[in-house]
Amino acid sequence: MRATRRIYRTVLLAVIAIGLISVTGACRKKGPLERLGGKADRAVDEAGQAVKDAADKTKEAAEDAADKTKEAAQDAADKVEEVVDDAAKKLDEPTPTPSD
Repeated sequence: MRATRRIYRTVLLAVIAIGLISVTGACRKKGPLERLGGKADRAVDEAGQAVKDAADKTKEAAEDAADKTKEAAQDAADKVEEVVDDAAKKLDEPTPTPSD
């Protein structure tokens, strides 16, 4: 019975000690390394966001360039078709013969 009381008493004291340590640890000011760690975390988050923003801008620029290239290629194809049609019409025209 005495051993059981001692165990309960030891467990109770351990729980109280852990509780006090937790409370006092939460109330203290952040040290220089903790502040530096917080700054590093924020810097990494900001850098990650900057990379994401840059990737989005690059994607948009690539899409714009692709659209412009597609339009230029279509314009060139239209021009080639027009030249070919003109050449075909000229080939279908009768050739004038020199008059004697």
